[in-house]
Parts: sequence; C-alpha cells; structure tokens
Amino acid sequence: MAQGPMCGAHREGDKWCDGVELKSCDAGKDKTLATCFSIERCDATSGKCEPNCPEGEVYVPATGPEGFKMGRNKIRNGEDHTHIVVLTKPFCMDETEVTAGAYEKCVTKGDCPEPGFADTWATWKKHPDYPLNLVSWTKANNYCIKQDKALPTEAQWDWVATAGDGREFPWGNELPDCEFMDYAPTGAPKWSPGGDWGCHGGGPSAVKKHPKGARVLPTGKIYDLTGNVWEWTADSYGNYPKEKQVDPVVPGKEGAGVYTIRGGGWNRPAAGCNSWYRGGAVVTYQVPGLGFRCVRNPK
Repeated sequence: MAQGPMCGAHREGDKWCDGVELKSCDAGKDKTLATCFSIERCDATSGKCEPNCPEGEVYVPATGPEGFKMGRNKIRNGEDHTHIVVLTKPFCMDETEVTAGAYEKCVTKGDCPEPGFADTWATWKKHPDYPLNLVSWTKANNYCIKQDKALPTEAQWDWVATAGDGREFPWGNELPDCEFMDYAPTGAPKWSPGGDWGCHGGGPSAVKKHPKGARVLPTGKIYDLTGNVWEWTADSYGNYPKEKQVDPVVPGKEGAGVYTIRGGGWNRPAAGCNSWYRGGAVVTYQVPGLGFRCVRNPK
C-alpha cells in the first residue's frame, strides 16, 4: 500500500469517488481528477468516468480537442463544405430508430399525439418493432423531449455515422447489399416484385434486421443509421460553414422551416444512404421513408 501523507482516510496515491467526482490523494491534499457527466459513473478501480447509458442506448464519446472533419464537398452549391467540428461532451444515442411500439406507449400515456395519416407503408398500429414513419419533425422532437432526450444535432449524428475517419458507411467502406441495410439495391429506385422499392418489397423493415450494417462502438452497436428510414435531426438545413465549429447547433423557427435529415431510406440507392449524405425536409413532412431516433445529452 502506498505510504506518505494522508488525505483523511485515504493514503497517498489512493483514488476514490466522491459523488460524481473522481479524486486522488496527492501530497496530502485531495485532488479532483475528473468530474463525471450524468451519463457516466465514477469508477475508482479503473480511475475513470465509465459509460453509464440506460438500456437501449449507446455511449458515444466526445471527439477530443482535435475534432473531426464533417462534410465532403460533394453536394451542390457548397451545402457540405468540409470543416472541423469539435464535440466537447459525450452523449447516449438510441441503438435503434424509435419504433412504432415505443411511440404508441407515449400516445397511450398522453404525452404524444398520434403520428399522422394512414398509408400503405405506415408502421403505426401495424408493426410495433419497425421504425415509426410518417412522423413530422414537431412530433419527433416532442417524443424525444418527453423521454428526457433530444433529437441529435447533425454534428452528433455525423460523428457517429462517419466515426471521424471518413468512412463511407457506418460499418466502413465495403459496398452494401441487403444484409447491411434496407435500401434500393440496384443503385437507382426500382419497382420491386413486392410492389415498391427496397430490399424487402417496399416499406421499412424491423429494427436490428441488418446487424451487419451496424455502427460498432466499444460500448455497443447502433443499428440502421443508413437505410431503412431517413432520420430527423435537431438542426435546420443550410450550407455548412467553412470555419471550425464547437458543439454546433443550428436552430430553426418554432414549428416552421426546413430541417436536416440524414441516413437515407428504404427507397433510396446506396449513393443516398451513406454516412455523409444529407437532405432537408419541411417540419410538417410525413412520408413512409422518414423516421427518427433520440440522444440523451449529459446534464
């Protein structure tokens, strides 16, 4: 056991947790090594703040001070300028898109309105383990808030999907087939034998149906970031800046405007279902190929 000046009951070199603070005994004085976020737990054994996301969510670390490159300069009119983004805080991301079943629980509780109108490919009331579709930005945003979460910022979504290493898809650079994601596999929208586009004859598919295409982190897997359904983000749509950004948020007008969607959907070719491609949709947009997932930000 280490010898030297004592810090109360602790000896020189000891590490311990005091609530969310990781402390050590240094020359007879308490020293705070780290203050853990609400989505972490203090662990004196490892001497770190360890991930502590709720079940069904995956811990995503901050970028570090060097940040990552966001944007590829491939979309028209400078809509995706390459620029550096730094995310200073970790967060938890839903491992799947919000399912029709999960949303129905929110409706039953009285916290969420019903998602919208009927459609051939609507998952509401039909497929509880499929991603909810035909849902507006306003309703998606409300759902996340009621879960004490938020829609991801576009930077958070991009950081997870691209892994910060420039990969083309969440799993890497291997070209997809229908084992990786639900999309229009011919390279262009095609009328399938099932009556519509996509790998499964039209409409989205159950969450976790394509584990080969998951984004794998040390803390878990995040499914269907690309394909299946597009995903709403918290940010309004516009050209990327060229300058470095720290924790960027691009707010829009309450209940109005165009918001960024990411990931592509079941009726898009692979070129529209990669990690970096982006689109925009008005807040009232409700279509079969658009859904959402939430993130839990630290308090």
